[in-house]
Amino acid sequence: MALERPLTGILGATLEWKNPVSEPFEVLSEHVDGISCASFSPFPDQGWVRLQLRAPRNGAGVAAVRALLKLKGDKAEHKVKICIATRHNKTFSCKGIEAAPATNLKLSNDVWFDLTGVFACGPEFENREFVVNIDLPNGVTIFVADAHLNWLSAELDPIVDSGEVIRSIHEFKSTSVSNIVDWIAYPSVYGSDIVKSGDQYTGHFITELQKLYVNGHAGESLDEISLDLPFRYHGLVMPNGGFKFPAAKNASPQFRVVKTPVSVDPVAIFAEQSTALKVKAKKGIARRDRQENAVLIWAPISTSGLTVQLEQIAAILINKKIPFYISYHMQPTVEHELVSRWIHPRDIDQPKLVIYMERMYQFDRGFESAYKVFYMNLDWLAPSTLALARMHANLVICPTPYRLEEMSSLFPNAKVHHLPWPANFAPTKEKSEFKSADKIRVLYVGNDYDGLSRKHPIQVVEAIEKLERNDLTFDLKFRSPLPGDVKSRLLSNPRIKNVIDWPTDHSAMKALYDDADINLIPNACEGNGLSILESWASGTVPAVLNGNPMSDVTTSDNSYRIHCEEVGSKEFAPLYSTSGSQILDFLQSVDRNDLSAKKDAVHEMYGDLIGRQAALEDMIMSAVLMSGYRSKPIRQKVENCHLPLPNDANWEPRAGARVKNLLISGSGKFRKPARLVDVIMTTSNRPWFFRDTLARVLHAIRASPYEHRLSISVDGLDAGTLAILNQHVSEIDQVLWTKDQRGLPFSWNSSRDLLRNTICRTEKRPDFVCYIQDDCYIRDPDKYFEVAIGLAEASFPGYLGFVSGFYTDVHPGFAEFDWNGNRVIASDSVDGKNFIATPEVLEGIGALTWHFGDGMKRGNPGPVRGSHFDLWQWKESPNSLTWQSRVTLVLPDLCGHLAAKASHSTWSNDTTDAATQDRIAQNRVYQTRKYG
Repeated sequence: MALERPLTGILGATLEWKNPVSEPFEVLSEHVDGISCASFSPFPDQGWVRLQLRAPRNGAGVAAVRALLKLKGDKAEHKVKICIATRHNKTFSCKGIEAAPATNLKLSNDVWFDLTGVFACGPEFENREFVVNIDLPNGVTIFVADAHLNWLSAELDPIVDSGEVIRSIHEFKSTSVSNIVDWIAYPSVYGSDIVKSGDQYTGHFITELQKLYVNGHAGESLDEISLDLPFRYHGLVMPNGGFKFPAAKNASPQFRVVKTPVSVDPVAIFAEQSTALKVKAKKGIARRDRQENAVLIWAPISTSGLTVQLEQIAAILINKKIPFYISYHMQPTVEHELVSRWIHPRDIDQPKLVIYMERMYQFDRGFESAYKVFYMNLDWLAPSTLALARMHANLVICPTPYRLEEMSSLFPNAKVHHLPWPANFAPTKEKSEFKSADKIRVLYVGNDYDGLSRKHPIQVVEAIEKLERNDLTFDLKFRSPLPGDVKSRLLSNPRIKNVIDWPTDHSAMKALYDDADINLIPNACEGNGLSILESWASGTVPAVLNGNPMSDVTTSDNSYRIHCEEVGSKEFAPLYSTSGSQILDFLQSVDRNDLSAKKDAVHEMYGDLIGRQAALEDMIMSAVLMSGYRSKPIRQKVENCHLPLPNDANWEPRAGARVKNLLISGSGKFRKPARLVDVIMTTSNRPWFFRDTLARVLHAIRASPYEHRLSISVDGLDAGTLAILNQHVSEIDQVLWTKDQRGLPFSWNSSRDLLRNTICRTEKRPDFVCYIQDDCYIRDPDKYFEVAIGLAEASFPGYLGFVSGFYTDVHPGFAEFDWNGNRVIASDSVDGKNFIATPEVLEGIGALTWHFGDGMKRGNPGPVRGSHFDLWQWKESPNSLTWQSRVTLVLPDLCGHLAAKASHSTWSNDTTDAATQDRIAQNRVYQTRKYG
C-alpha cells in the first residue's frame, strides 16, 4: 500500500494499493481530530476488501456521506456492494438503514464515481453516526478521494419535521465523474423536501464546502461563506460547519446545480428563473480578529420579555451595520426573524463585545479578551451568574434605581450604570384620549392561567367577575389556552370585550395597548418593568403592585398602586402577593377624572421616553467602540490619525494633535475609575539589578493612589535573588520561580496564567496590569502610577494598546503631544521593559511566543534570549496591536535602563547610546507608519 496524491486539487487524501490487503488499517482525516474516518478490513478468503467510511453527525440533524472512488484493474468493470448503517457512539453496535438498503453497483474501470447519500435523522439518532460499508474486489488499484467530511448543512427556517425517525433526502447512488478536478472544485449541492407554507419555503440545503477552488487556486481553506440572496439576507458559516438562513419568499421549489469556469466562483441557483443563491468563498485569515464576530448577545429567542429587549438591541446594531450573532443555553423553538443569527454556545469564537441578558456563560474562545456588558435583571440574578458577573463584567446595566448603591458594591470590578430602559413601542406624541365616552378600557396581559404565574391571573379573573360597576370593559390576553370553563365564563361576561389565549405578533399587542386606558400589571415581582414602559409609550396608565422596584420606576402621578403584601424574594427582587379582593378594591376605586390627570402625566413623559432610546443607543455604541471593534472606517481613522487633513498647510511630521484628539477622549460614564493595578515583575540571575528595581517599584506602590498586588516571576532562582525576596516578604503577594532558566516568554506566560487564577480565586479583577523588567528602573516613584495610570484612564480603551514608561530611539513612534505637562509619544511598537494594559488587551494579544503559523522562529529560543515583547507588535503576530489598530502611548521620562552594556544583557544586546545611534544610522529601527 502506498499513500499518494496523483491528481492536483483532489479533496482530502488519495489511497492506492496494488496487492491484496492482508492487515486492517485506518486513515485519519486532517479535518476531524482523532477520529478514524476511513478503515479497511481484509477478507482474503472471500476475495474482497471492505472500505468503511464514517460520517460524524456533529448534532446537525442531517447526515451526508460522500466518497469519490476509482478502481483500476484488468477487467472493464468491477462489482461493488454498498450498505449504509448507523453505529452507536458508545456501544459501537451497527444496524442497517431501511431507507437505504444494500445496493449493488458496477463501476467502470479507471473512471471516478461520486458515491453520495444524504439522510435526515430524528432525535433517536443523537448518539449514532453514519457508516458506509463499500465491499470492493481484491487485486485492483483503488483510489479514494476522502470527500465525505465537513458538510455544510443549512436548514431553511422554519424546519418542517415530518416526524420520521430517518428519511432519505438524497438517495445513496453512484454518479460517474467525467472530470475529477472540476467535479471536486464545484461541490455537489442538494435541495430536497422543499415545502411551501404561506409565502415561505422550508426544506434542506446541503453542500460540501470544506475545500474548493477559489479564483482558480486549489485547496484554499474556507473561513467565510456569504450567501447573496435576492431577499437581502446574509449569513456566515459557523465553526462547526452549520449554517441557517431564512426561507426564500416567492421562490420556486426547483433546484439545480450550474457549473461555471474555474475562474468564476461556484454558483448554485435556487429557483427556475432569476432568484439566485450565490456562494462566495473567501480565503481564510490567520488572525482571530475577525469582525464578523464583533458582538455576541446572550439572550433567549422566545416569547419572553428578554427577547423584546434583544430585538431592541438588535435593531440598533442592524441600523449601525455592526455584525452580531446570538446564543443562549436554550435553542430557539419559535419562529422569529432573529433565529438566523443564533449559534450554538460551543461555536462562539472571539467576539469583541458580549452583551449578557440576565445570565452569564463562560465560553471557550475569547471570553477573557471580550468586553462584557451584563444586564441586571433583579429577579433572575442566580448565585452562579452572580459569581461570574462579579469577576468578569466590565459594565453592569441596571434598568431600575432599586438597590443601585448595593449593586455598585456587589460588582466592584465593573462600572454599574443606571440605564432606564426604553419602551419597545415607539412613544406616541399625541395625547391619549379616552377610547370611549362612557367606558374605561382595561388591559390585562398574562401568561399561563395557574397558581404559579407571577401575574396573578386567577385573582384578576376573580376580581373582574365580582366587579359591580359597568363602565369598565376588559381586554384579556393570555400566553396559553385557558381552561374551557374559565374561557366560557369570561366570554359570557358583558364587561369583557376580548379574550385572547393564543400567541400574537407585535402589531396585535401594540393595538391592545393603544386601545387601553389602564394596563393592569399585578406582577408579584419585577426585574425591569417592560410592561410599564410599553404602557407609557402607548399613552396608557399602568396599575402596579405597591412594592419595589415598581414604586422606584413609577410615581403616583403616572400610575396606580394596588395594595399587596411582601411574602419573600425571587433572587434580588422582593416578591409580593395580592388578592382578588385587593384588585377588586382598586377597580372599584378608579375615577375618570383622576385617570384623565394620570393620562396627562403620562403624555408629559414623551421626551423622557425618547431620551431613553437615545441613551440605550449611546450605551450600545460606546460598548462596541470600547471593545476594540474595527469597521473599515474606524480602522482607517485610527491608522491615519497621524496624517494631515486635506489642505492643512500648518501640519508637520510627528504632529500629534489629531492623535491626541482621537485617543485622549476618555470613556465617560461607562468606564469604572481605576482602583486595582496588578504589578508583575520578571528577573533572571541579576540580583544587583533586581535589588534596585524592586526597591523603586515598592516605593511607587506605597506612593500610589491605587491598590496593588505585586507578583514576581524568577527565571532561574539564585541565592542573591532569594535573599532579596526574603527581605520583602510582607510586600510581595506572589512569587513564581524556576530552578533552571527557561526564558522570558515562559516567565511571562506563567505570570499570565497566575493572573487568571488570582482573579478567579479572589474575585478581584485588576483594572490595569503593569509589567516591569528587572533592568528597568522608575525614575520618580512618587508620581509613576499617578501619571502612567492617569494617562491610561484618560485614553479611550477601544483605541489604546499599551501605556509605557520606557522609551528608546529604536522605537521612535510616529507622533508627539503634551498631556498634563507630560511628553507623550504615540507608537505602534515599544521596548517591552515596561508597559501597562487592561487584562482584556493582554488576553486579546495572547501568549508570548517565538513561533508563528508559517513554522518559522523569530529570534533565538534559547534560555539566554531576552525580551520578545516586540513580537506582539509585528504584523506576523496574529493578534498584534498593529493588527488590532491599537495605538501605544509612551511616557519617555518615567523609566530608565540599567543593563545597557552587552555584558549586562541576558542576550548580549548592546543598548548604550553609542550603539543605539549606530543602529539608527543603519536604519535598523521600528518604523511603522509613513511620515513617522
